[in-house]
Amino acid sequence: MGLFNRNRTSKEVRKKEHVFSKMLDDLTTLEINTIIKDGMTASVPPENIERTLKDLLERYKDRIGLIVYNNSHVFDTGVDFDTDFSRHKSFKGLYEHLIKCKERIDAMGREGLRIDDTDYSRINRMLSFCRFIQERSESTQHGIRLREPYENETLYEIDLTKEPRMIIDTRDMVRINRFYDLGVERIVMQTRFGIDGDVVTRIEEDFSNKPKQLVTNIHEAHTNMSVNYWKSLIDIVKGIVFHA
Repeated sequence: MGLFNRNRTSKEVRKKEHVFSKMLDDLTTLEINTIIKDGMTASVPPENIERTLKDLLERYKDRIGLIVYNNSHVFDTGVDFDTDFSRHKSFKGLYEHLIKCKERIDAMGREGLRIDDTDYSRINRMLSFCRFIQERSESTQHGIRLREPYENETLYEIDLTKEPRMIIDTRDMVRINRFYDLGVERIVMQTRFGIDGDVVTRIEEDFSNKPKQLVTNIHEAHTNMSVNYWKSLIDIVKGIVFHA
């Protein structure tokens, strides 16, 4: 009986260590973004992660379509390029199309035809999220998995209009919600804190030329608020670890 209890205790300790390790890993970086949005609505965010992903895919398709339309000098150059992004129902289809889009932009850029820097950043953000969904769908451990009747498919490839139910952990859900909050909006200021004390602040060049005091004040206030909240979480984890 004593051996059984020791084994059970050891297993519980390892489980706690794994949970705390994940928590600390999540807290190793802190990032504060300030965005400027063309318009604001009072609509609430989606009530489930499946609808969040579906809505985000629609946002991405609308934005890349607008980017292509507004940069006809890059895309209407006599070379055939598929500008219909609306047909995509999966992140895989959108990702493969975005890759071709970026290759076209880079090729034309070498010839002196460039798109707006903000739009280029938006494309990279969309690509980054598609890669994230691909990686988490292919992960054999703690990845994002679909429930019946789609358990043999992946989130990366599935038709999202089906709104398939999924099994997802909190870390992935938080990251998806973060991408949803940022959407395809213009990020004018970003401050990132590393666990080693390294602090990096990025300011969009156009915004830095004519900064708005209200925006900079809001970013500073949110940075201070986030740092204090981050510190309180670290203290909680530290207290649990040393008193467990």
